[in-house]
Amino acid sequence: MVLSSVGAIIVQLKNFYEATVNLDAGLNTFSLPLNDPRVSRLSDLASLIGPEVMMIISYDTAAKKFVTHMFNTPSTSPTNVAVKGGVGYIVMMKAAKSVTFQGLAWSGDISLSVGLNLISIPVNPGPWRLSDLVNFIGPEVMMIISYDTVAKKFVSHMSNTPPTSPTNVAIKGGVGYIVMMKAAKSVTFTGEAW
Repeated sequence: MVLSSVGAIIVQLKNFYEATVNLDAGLNTFSLPLNDPRVSRLSDLASLIGPEVMMIISYDTAAKKFVTHMFNTPSTSPTNVAVKGGVGYIVMMKAAKSVTFQGLAWSGDISLSVGLNLISIPVNPGPWRLSDLVNFIGPEVMMIISYDTVAKKFVSHMSNTPPTSPTNVAIKGGVGYIVMMKAAKSVTFTGEAW
């Protein structure tokens, strides 16, 4: 007599999310809103976005320079850096495209260096504006620069900018920000996944 047993294994993913980022034709300040297992390097990100992407620019804080990774650059290129939470990128697009990312929430930890930083807010802290971000980082921040997708220009927000200023835009997931710092500082954001 042969006994057989049929069973099922159910795996439930906890805290697995989806987030869609709308990329415009031209320049975009971008961040990976979730820790998507399909994306570990810029070449993975470029492949996921597709042929509409022309280039992805990262900022090397140690070398203090921007580094450009083209869509057709070999994956062995030193420009093919690791994609991280809390880091922003500049993405140049040939055409607009919406891209859906899947994964877990990032850690809320980011480290800011003296000078220029290209960052993202790794988790959703709630209904924040740039003034909230300036206050959260503290007196070490000189200014935060965001990209106005309608006017197609960068705009700066400083600690003494009135809260009613049009530069005091809402913080969004999937967006990168340039933060100018007087001193290095590490901060931890709390919140849910974007």
